[in-house]
Amino acid sequence: MAPPFADSKFLSAKDKQAVYRSFATCLEQRSLDKMDKRAYHFCHMHCGFIAHYNIHGFRTEYGDAEFLRFLEHFSEWDNRFVVPLKGGYSDLGRALYC
Repeated sequence: MAPPFADSKFLSAKDKQAVYRSFATCLEQRSLDKMDKRAYHFCHMHCGFIAHYNIHGFRTEYGDAEFLRFLEHFSEWDNRFVVPLKGGYSDLGRALYC
């Protein structure tokens, strides 16, 4: 179950729930095939990933055999990422990184 989220400037609590569910589905399936655009945008706008032009390029870069590299990105950033996350996104950042 997703933790409670608060509305922020560009992402409502409902959208944060959707990002969280999309991310959880990716982890459960060990695949980025089910990553939705909200989760993709959160990853490249707030988690330090580059955009790779679009979600398809992102999936190509980090999908299949490279999925572990996608996960390692989160462990590398860990607390250095969650604490400085601004704009009302730290609740979602903490949920994804814990």
